[in-house]
Formats: sequence, structure tokens, C-alpha cells
Amino acid sequence: MTARGLIVRLSIVNKAFLAFILALAPIIALFIYGYATLHAYLEKETIGNLAVIDGLRIYALAAAALAGLLFAVFYRAVGKRLRRLSASASRVADGGYGVNIPPGAPDEIGELTNAFNAMTTSVKAKTESLNLSVERYRSLVQNIPDCVWTADANGHTVFISPNVERITGYAAEEFYSDVNGELWFGNVHPDDLEIVRSAYELLFKEGARFDVEYRYRRKDGAWIWLHDRAVATYEKDGARYADGVFSDVTRRREMMDALRLSEERMRQAQRIAKTGSWDWDIKNNALAWSDEIYRIFGLAPNEFGATYEAFINAVHPDDRTFVKEAVFSAVHEGRPYSIDHRVVRPDGEARVVHEEGTVSYDASGIPERMTGTVHDITEHVRAEEEIKSVARFPSENPTPVLRAGADGGLLYANPAFQRQFPDYIAGSGLMLPEHWRKICKEVFDAQKIREVEEAHGESFFSFSFTPVSGAPYVNIYGRDITLEKQAIFELKKLTAAIEQSVNIVFITNVKGIIEYVNPMFERVTGFSAEEALGQTPRILSSGEVANEQYEELWKTITGGKTWRSTYKNKKKTGGFYWCNSVISPIMNERGEITHFLAVQEDVTEKMRSEERIKYLAEYDELTGLINRARFLQNVGEWIDSANAGPEAPAATLVIFDMDWFKLLNETYGHGAGDEYLRRIAKLFKAALAAPPDVPVEARGAGPLLARLGGDEFAVFLPLSGEKDGMAAAERLRLTAEGLRAPDLPFNLTLSAGLSVYPAHARDSKTLFTKADAARYSAKELGRNRCHLYRPEDGVLEKVHTRFSWKQRIEKALGEDRFVPYY
Repeated sequence: MTARGLIVRLSIVNKAFLAFILALAPIIALFIYGYATLHAYLEKETIGNLAVIDGLRIYALAAAALAGLLFAVFYRAVGKRLRRLSASASRVADGGYGVNIPPGAPDEIGELTNAFNAMTTSVKAKTESLNLSVERYRSLVQNIPDCVWTADANGHTVFISPNVERITGYAAEEFYSDVNGELWFGNVHPDDLEIVRSAYELLFKEGARFDVEYRYRRKDGAWIWLHDRAVATYEKDGARYADGVFSDVTRRREMMDALRLSEERMRQAQRIAKTGSWDWDIKNNALAWSDEIYRIFGLAPNEFGATYEAFINAVHPDDRTFVKEAVFSAVHEGRPYSIDHRVVRPDGEARVVHEEGTVSYDASGIPERMTGTVHDITEHVRAEEEIKSVARFPSENPTPVLRAGADGGLLYANPAFQRQFPDYIAGSGLMLPEHWRKICKEVFDAQKIREVEEAHGESFFSFSFTPVSGAPYVNIYGRDITLEKQAIFELKKLTAAIEQSVNIVFITNVKGIIEYVNPMFERVTGFSAEEALGQTPRILSSGEVANEQYEELWKTITGGKTWRSTYKNKKKTGGFYWCNSVISPIMNERGEITHFLAVQEDVTEKMRSEERIKYLAEYDELTGLINRARFLQNVGEWIDSANAGPEAPAATLVIFDMDWFKLLNETYGHGAGDEYLRRIAKLFKAALAAPPDVPVEARGAGPLLARLGGDEFAVFLPLSGEKDGMAAAERLRLTAEGLRAPDLPFNLTLSAGLSVYPAHARDSKTLFTKADAARYSAKELGRNRCHLYRPEDGVLEKVHTRFSWKQRIEKALGEDRFVPYY
């Protein structure tokens, strides 16, 4: 065996040890060689010793040569293989999975090489499989109609499949550049945005399900419906992400809307036709009804057991056996299912229905489903029974009954028709009047009932031309409607009277809902008929009528009695009007109240006139102060009350007039004088206002100011003695003195006379007389002053009175105003 072959067969550990020995041997040999040479030089040994040293040198050189040879062999056997393995690993790291190294010797490196080859083969296979899966996933994402997305908690798109542009019109790159998710949330329909945001937030906060449908605005502005759902959420690099998919469901939504519309139209059609549909799953005993069947049966879906047994329980007890037998024959014997029977509603009302159905079977012939319809024929059956009843006793029927052919030829006429219409017939087989023959033909051809009204003498009749299915004739049923016509005529007259009435008229039902208003209602209240109908009379409430009065009104009319009153109402514009109102109940023939009739007379102007008269009876129109009569009444009442007490409290009466007021009127006209009086009255009220320091108990008995007539005013000061009364009079005098009349070169002044209760008098008449005397004294003393009554003022007052009467008599004589009586 060669040295190389021996080395190759050694294990890696032995090869490493051998390499160490081979590397160390030249070093030892060189060391021996060097030592021997140095020793020979220093010791100058003998020739024999030199021979030994030369031998050592030769040995060292040989050992070094052998070690070098062996190391070269080792390097070729181990080092080169390791370098090749390292280079192959680098190629694999760069993606070169096709590298395959020859295994070489069966040592550890050979085993490592075999493992390396197996690893690259496995990695290559898995990489090819992975690449195939990736390619398939990419093809799937790009070709499916749905759009796949990955986004973070803020709605920022991390990945979105390219087909997003086909759905939304926006390219994937536009979503990637949208950091805040505005391209998504910003295009969600405003009505759906809150639902989408809330569901998306709950997806990340609580892991709730994200599965919503919402409207999204495409790039071209069109709105589409998206069905968006998240598949999973996960965390990566400290952030939360969600994977999801959305699809365009616009077409499906449109189809659903169209389906709902179709279903609604079907329900409407069934409601009009009074026909419903049903579906019975025989194997599972599940029964489904359309809405119209529930209406026919008078049931609500939650009240129905949705089984065959529940249906049978709704059938009239007398018809249940018949219905069961018909269903059994249809299901098990294949007979047609077309029957009429009764059903009983929960309120006890019986209805008649016509049912038809068909049965379907499975491959083995076992019945599995039965479907059909239910048609409410109650009214039709009742009409037929009525017709049969009338036809059954034509001779005894008090109303006209006859039969005519399609051409209008008379086939039969009962005694009532012959008696009431003798001029129409002279015997059987005669032709009816021409217009009746035309009607008979039209009714027969169309097979539809036609109602005709006809006057005959002083009577009116309604004739029902009724075709009979399969028969070549038409039945004609008459009814005397003379009384109805008269009632309608009377109603029209009454309606015309109400429509033209000068009074407000409206009618409500028993709940107070307005059902009719006349034109005067609209003119006075400002509410149109459309605005008033459906409302209650509360729309006219002024807010000034007490609830007790309304309660009395309602109690009266619901008790069947008429209620009368005068009260204030409010117009639509906010204004008010007064009305005399009469509200009466309207009863039917059974004495039941069905409506309420309200008739109101607008008395606004009358009330205003009465209020004006009442006002003028107590107040001065020019100044707004109370007048002489009201002033005397109030003073008298106060004095009577004071006299009745244990101690009479003091009070002061002040009567004053304007100095030179007559000159103002004669020089500048009565308009200037009136304006002066209005202004002086306003200033007097302000001057007499209680000052802040007046006790509260004294304010209740404040001064009473009145205009007695002309330029005369009076003030009564309760709870005020001589001192306080004089102070108040002085305030008024200074007020008048400070007022400058418009366009006057001078100021008017005031002269006032005062009398004190009870010092001067204990009755109002005497108190007035003495205050008036004091006023005359104030004028005699030079005017523009306040004067308290003294006993001597009475003499001057009498003289002034006589002089005043003399002037009045002379003036009356000059104007010829005396009238002699005999």
C-alpha cells in the first residue's frame, strides 16, 4: 500500500495527529542538526565525534525531507478536499443549489461531503416547491376577483393586490403612499364611515370580527358596494397588522334591492288580489306563508306555529275533516287540490277562502313538498248568497228584479218591477228601453257588473246589471234610492249653508281630531283646511284658558250635552280673536257619539268695543289716568274702610289745575294743550312714585292720581298727614313749573288746594268741597302755590261759585241755550 493510500484511510483525528508529528519532525531534526554543529565547533571534538555529528546531521535532513514529503501527501488528501467543500458551501449560500461534490474517501470528510450533497438536494427541492407555491399565490392574488390587503392599526396599507385598481380605480402604489389611511376611510360613504371605523378599531383592540359591507367612492366618482373582512391579525416588529380581503358586491346589492322590490311588488299584488302563497315542506313539516295569508287569517307571524297542524287549527271546526281529506287525497292519491273552506280569525270572524295546490315527489315517489295559493273569497261568497237570496224569492222581493238577454230582450220581471215600471213592459219577451239594451250588451260582453241610476217619476232607482257566468242573460236588481237622493240633496243644502256661513264651523271625531273646517274657519284663524285636518283644536289655544275650563267642556260634550262659552283663541299668525262657541255632540241612530260639531261666532270687534267702553267709563282717554267717577269711587271706598276701623288713619286730598291753561288753548290750539296735559300727567306719575326709603307696608297704599276734567287733576294720598301731603303737592308744583310747553315762550304753573282726612272731613264729598275751596284760595293768593284748607276758604269758595254760575248763565243766555218747560 502506498503512503497516500494509507493516509487516506486514516480517520480525521489520526490524520490531524500525523500532520502534527510531520510538522514537528523537521523542527526537531533541525534542532539536533544545529546542536551538533555548535557542539563540534565549541568543543573541537575528535574525528569520531565529528562522524557521529555528521550522522545526526544526515538524519535530521532526511527526517525533514521525509516530513515535507508526508505533509505534501497530507495536504493533497485532507486540505484540498476541505477547501473544495468550503467553496461549494459558498456557492450554495449564493443560491447555487445544484452543487454536487464527489464523496471521496470513506472518512469523516467523505461523510460530511455526502451530508452536504443530501442537504443541497433537499434545499433545492424545497426551494423549487416554495418558488412554485409563491408563483401560484401570486397568480391567485392577481387573478381572483377579490382584493387581498394587509394594513396596520391606523389603516395604512402595507400590501394590497394589484387588482385593487380594477375595483377602486386607484393603483396599489397610491395606497402604499397613503400614510394615514385617508385613501380608504376618506372615500367611505359618510353614512357608513362610523360603522367601518368602529369595526376596524374593535378588530385591533378586542379581536372582534371585522366583516362589513359599505359604500366606497371609486376614483371616477362612482359609488360601489364593498364586502370587506379581515382574515387574521398578528404582531410583527412591535406593530399590529391585519390581513384581509374585500370584494365588489355592487351587482349583488343591486340584485338584492331588485329582489326586495320584486317581493314588495308581489306583496302589493297579493294584497290587491287578496291572494297569498304557501309552501309546505312535507318531510320536515315546515310551513311557510306569504304576508297576505297572515292578513287573511288575521294572524301575526309570531302567533303561527308554522306547521300543518297549526294551519288545521285555524280552519273552521266544521270544515277541518273536509280539508284534511282533501290534503290527504292530493298528497297520497295525486288528486287535484282545489277547495273552498272557512277559516276563523282570532277575533272570531269567519272568512271563506279558496285554496289550490300541487304536490312534488322525490325520485322514489315519496311526497316531499306541496305549494299553493289561498284566495279570500268572502265578499264574493256573500255577494253570491245575497244574489241567490234575492233570486230565490223574486216574487216576494219588494225591490225590482228582472232578467234580460244579452240583446236586451226581457226574459223575466218580478211583480215589484211590473208595479213600479208598468210602462217598461207589457208582457214577457218585450225589448227593454234602448239605453238599457245597450247596457245589457256591454255588461254581457265585458262580464262586469255595472251600476246605473235612473229617475222615474218623482222617485230614483239604482239598477245593478249583473252578468251570470256561462249564462246567456243578465240579471238586473233595482233599489229605490229616493230617500238617499233626498238626504244627499239636503246634505248639499246644509253643506252650502255651512260653506257660506259667516260663523266658524269645524267637525272633529270622538278623539278630537279635526275632520272638516269651513272657509270662514280658514279666513279667521289663518289655518288652511290642509293644515287643520288631522290636528286637534289645541292649535287655536291662546294659553289663557284654564285647564279646568277645557275639562268642563270635554265632560259636557262627552256626556251628550251642548257646551256654550265665550273665550279667546289664537290665530296662525299669532294674533288673537274672541268667539262665542257652541259645541254639540253628533250621534248615530244607536245614540252613540261619533263626532262633535263646533260653531263659533267671531265677536272680536264686539269684545274690543265693550273693553273700550269699560275703559272709557273708568279712565281718561287723553292721559290714561283714572277719571273723576273712578277717582271718587276709590276715595269713597277708602274713607268708608277707614271709618269702619278703630282709628282713622290720616289721608290728604290734593286738587290742582294749571294756571293760564286757557290762554295756552286759545293761543296755540287744543292740540298743544292736549300734548301738554299728556306730558304733565306722565311727569306727575313719576313724581308720585314711592321713593326707595318708603316702607314696604306703606307702598301698598300708594297715591291715587286722576284727571278730573279739563286741566284739573287730583291726588289722594292714603296714610299721609298734612306734612307729607304738602310735600307731595310741592313736588307736583315744582314738576309743573319745570315743564316747558312746546313752542311756548313761558312755563305754566300749578295752583293746588289740600284737605286732610279726618281733620277737615270724614266723608269724600265734604273732603272734595274743602280741597276745591283751598284751590280757589291758592289762585286768589297769586297762583303757583299750594294752599291747605282753612275755615275762611269756604266763604271765598261760595263767592267764587256764585260768580262762576253767573258767568255760565250769561253765556247760556247769549247762546240761547235755555229751554222753557210748561
